[in-house]
Formats: sequence, C-alpha cells, structure tokens
Amino acid sequence: MLMGYTEPKTSFISAFPTEEAPSAQYFIPKNNFADVYVDTNGTYPRFVQLKTGGHIRFIKLDDSIVDIGSGPHPKHDKYPPLNVEYLEKGDEIEVQFNNVGEYGYHNHGDDENVNFQGIIRVME
Repeated sequence: MLMGYTEPKTSFISAFPTEEAPSAQYFIPKNNFADVYVDTNGTYPRFVQLKTGGHIRFIKLDDSIVDIGSGPHPKHDKYPPLNVEYLEKGDEIEVQFNNVGEYGYHNHGDDENVNFQGIIRVME
C-alpha cells in the first residue's frame, strides 16, 4: 500500500457503467463455490467468476454494519437473491447463481464505498 494514497470515492453506477470491471482480477474457484469475507474494510474477494449453478457464501467477520444489496443502487432488482441485507458477526449466507450474467453488489448503507462493490460473473 502506498503511504498517503487514498482510493477515490465513486458510485457503483459510475464505477461499473456496463456492470463490467475492465481491469478487475476475478477469483475463479476450482469447485464452483466461493467464500466472500465481509468486514469493516469491505468484501474479499470482490470479483468472483463462477459457472452456472455456482454458489457464493458471504461470511461476516466482525461487528461492523453491512447491508449487502444487489445492483443497481437504489433499486436492487438485478438479482434479488443477492439482497442478503444485514449481516451480523458470524453470519454465513449462501447465494446460488443459475443464470449466465454479471451481478453487482454493494453495501446499501455505504453505496459509494468501492471496497464493498463487487461483481459475480456467471459463465456457462
């Protein structure tokens, strides 16, 4: 990390206008199942690529307030199962992706924080 560098704040819509993250490194799990860890600093990994039928499990690590919602903000209607809402410490919420597409998510309570903005890419 660079000393004194601050990540610029952008909105989900301006950061991903076509729901594509052009320079993002996608995590591709071998077993089509990925854990996404959530804490006060954001989500990790933020970009995951699955095959149809794959699963994401959000795991909450701390007491921070995080309300995961699907894109686009504020409608959250692209993929309703991704609206996992408030997570408490220790919660594990699993979401399955059966259709090809790219599904954005963010922290509804802090929708401009890029550390909570991610994309689940689903391929055949």
